[in-house]
Amino acid sequence: MVRHEGPADGHFDTGEPHDPERIDVVVAGRRRSAGAAPLSSLVGRQCKVQFRRDALGLAAPAPVPPTGQGPGGRAVSLEGTVRSISGAWIVIERDGRSYWVAQSSVLLIEVLDAPPATSPAAVE
Repeated sequence: MVRHEGPADGHFDTGEPHDPERIDVVVAGRRRSAGAAPLSSLVGRQCKVQFRRDALGLAAPAPVPPTGQGPGGRAVSLEGTVRSISGAWIVIERDGRSYWVAQSSVLLIEVLDAPPATSPAAVE
């Protein structure tokens, strides 16, 4: 019998019959570091989030610069203030609206303002 349950219960199904000689290893959960999360320093900062082109359906055979426009001049980024970062989400505020961006869809984040005086980068 093949189980068709989602990852929420900890079981992952490949659709293949279980082989008693095979060991499946699944790595789940976030990795924890000794210090503060690197993205947490972005909260309150002006940033431009560049989206992965394939996540937008814009994968193309020709290279597109990571900070350039998409094909046809389409926007492939969102600029605003980072309000929070939690789990797999980055919340960006722009023009009074909040945008929840999945971290898995982010290509890069460009910081547009100077770091606050209390940030670890500014303290030596």
